[in-house]
Amino acid sequence: ACWDKTEFTQVSFAVAMAIDEKDDNYEVTVKLMLPKEKDQGSDDAKVWLVSGSGASIYEAVENLNNRSPREAYWGHMSLIVLGESIEEDITGVLDYFSRAGEFRRSVYVVFADGNGAELLQASTEQSKVNAFYIYTLLRDMEMRYKNTAVDLNDCFLCSNYQGGGAYLLPIVGTAEPNSLQNTEQAPDIMGAVLIKDNRKSGRLDKESLEGYRFLKCRINQGAIVTDNPLGEGKLSFNIKKSKTKLSWQNDTLVITIKGTINLAEMMNAE
Repeated sequence: ACWDKTEFTQVSFAVAMAIDEKDDNYEVTVKLMLPKEKDQGSDDAKVWLVSGSGASIYEAVENLNNRSPREAYWGHMSLIVLGESIEEDITGVLDYFSRAGEFRRSVYVVFADGNGAELLQASTEQSKVNAFYIYTLLRDMEMRYKNTAVDLNDCFLCSNYQGGGAYLLPIVGTAEPNSLQNTEQAPDIMGAVLIKDNRKSGRLDKESLEGYRFLKCRINQGAIVTDNPLGEGKLSFNIKKSKTKLSWQNDTLVITIKGTINLAEMMNAE
């Protein structure tokens, strides 16, 4: 046997991390999945929420590691949630991840519509580990609207190679139930925070974000419902592909949209 081996059941797998700020300290909360013993049956694996605090992200994570029931493995982490209390230079918060080699650069980064730790605590019937639910939302958004979800690498590129260029970080909150059978609120994209010069510069609500996507993103899927200009009812435009070009003509912004759509009349559509 290897003297330095680590048993599978001696580690925990970090799937998401929330970072909040309180009283000049960082509070880091991690959602951990604990592998099951082989004799535990078919019950779901245990999920733990462990938190730590400190004057820096590094110190908070070290405090968290000391409190964790098992050694944390970071290679499967897919989501970083920044609480709305994070007001300072975003690079100051994310700098830890650029130096720590155990984190993947493909980890999604979002802002919470409130406290980050509370967002991780919420769960849904569809996914008891709601970090996976949020990850799926972001993956789906990225598939439909190119360059809309943001990962760590995107943040580092904007910060280090674009001179603090502006970009949008999605805001995740809880919305109305997404099925008739489910009475719980489900995570949803609520808008976006504008990051300019590595700082929060403004916020787009959900409708404004939809407009931004339509104007700036290459849309591969989706639908738009509008009033029927020729009569009563609604018209639904099922977008197959679109591309937008912005130009100025005589001090007027001209928006040209080319796309392929299917047109259908919707009865009693909203």
